[in-house]
Amino acid sequence: MEFCFKVYDLNNDGFITKDEIYQLLKNCLIKQRSEEDSEDGVRDLSEMILKKLDVDHDGKVSLLDYVTSVQEEPLLLEVFDKGSTHRVE
Repeated sequence: MEFCFKVYDLNNDGFITKDEIYQLLKNCLIKQRSEEDSEDGVRDLSEMILKKLDVDHDGKVSLLDYVTSVQEEPLLLEVFDKGSTHRVE
């Protein structure tokens, strides 16, 4: 799980932010869809994922938040795994 967390922590500051979630989802989802409202959908999805993962409600996801959330809801790991396989650098 720590490896997955580090993949999503794009700036290596020890936290996953809403912007980092957005960038990962955008790279994965918008390339697969060409609808005009895709960006808004990705922003909404980023917000929902942040709320689910941000256990301590500080606006960012720490490794502890991430591990706690994934242990409580293992499907979250699958969602993030799909995003990492489509990551564009």
